[in-house]
Amino acid sequence: MTFMRPLALLTVLVLLFTLTACADEQPASDVPLPEEPPVPADTFAVVDAWAGVASEGGTTAGYFTIENGLARADTLQGVTANGMDRIEMHETYEREDGLRGMRPVEELVAPPGERVRFAPGGLHLMLINMERALAVGDSVEVTLSFAEHGAYPLTLPVRDR
Repeated sequence: MTFMRPLALLTVLVLLFTLTACADEQPASDVPLPEEPPVPADTFAVVDAWAGVASEGGTTAGYFTIENGLARADTLQGVTANGMDRIEMHETYEREDGLRGMRPVEELVAPPGERVRFAPGGLHLMLINMERALAVGDSVEVTLSFAEHGAYPLTLPVRDR
């Protein structure tokens, strides 16, 4: 029985040492991400487009990245599409109660030399009341309307989130 006390003490010390060692590790959110390459100069493109799966009559989201490598800003003024009741630009935000909400975005500026991401948890398109179901492998055709670049047709391939 007398050897149980030193064993218990040793176990506690090992646990404390382990917890202390782990506490010194840098949290994942503080670890710097690899630096993203600059937007290619003298180019304007919309890349990494996709939409989520949806049932007929359902709603899904669409995502893409605007890469504006030009010396001037351009403004995304709206989005149109067939095959749904409506399509809207939205942003996700944190409400005063700490929960997340969505609100419409009327226009969005793509600054010169920058990327603007439409991604889960941030900016996104809402494709509302789909006329047909969307399955992985399908696609949705939308048209982005820019102040400078005008109508910009874009295919959103459907994939699982």
